[in-house]
Amino acid sequence: MQRFIAITIWILFAVIIQSVLIPDFPSVRIWSDLFFYLIIILGLRFRFATGLIMVVVLGYIADAMSAAPYGVSTVSYLATLIFIRHVRANIFLESRLALFLWVFAFSVFRQVVQLITLSVIGRTIDIHLAMMVWLPVQALWDATLGLILIPLLEKMIFYDWMRLFLRRGLRDH
Repeated sequence: MQRFIAITIWILFAVIIQSVLIPDFPSVRIWSDLFFYLIIILGLRFRFATGLIMVVVLGYIADAMSAAPYGVSTVSYLATLIFIRHVRANIFLESRLALFLWVFAFSVFRQVVQLITLSVIGRTIDIHLAMMVWLPVQALWDATLGLILIPLLEKMIFYDWMRLFLRRGLRDH
């Protein structure tokens, strides 16, 4: 229950930040997708069924907030979750460099899935510009932000919040 509450708080925080406070941060082309970091945690630390349900909910919320065609976020989030689950046995996030590189790889994968989805839908996209300029810049931004947000999010979700409400002092016998 504590984890569900922490995830719900993160989702509300992400919606407020992404849609109200700083929707175009750091720029119009490069964005801060705070759901992406939760998807990484869901893929690495939760059961597949739990992650799948949460990713569908996150995708629905992201599609509702996005100007992109409906379903692009959901498809990319689901594909990213499946990719993370597929490679998670090989993932070691013990160092900051490893965390940076894996988040970079997940970001590239998510963006490629988004580009493919948009192409299938029929959107006109300059693939060369996207692949050579925006994709690496976005992946660098995601990986850099992931160095801060993934450990923070992990601590928030897996912290024993009930310890804050325990009585202190002499024990009752």
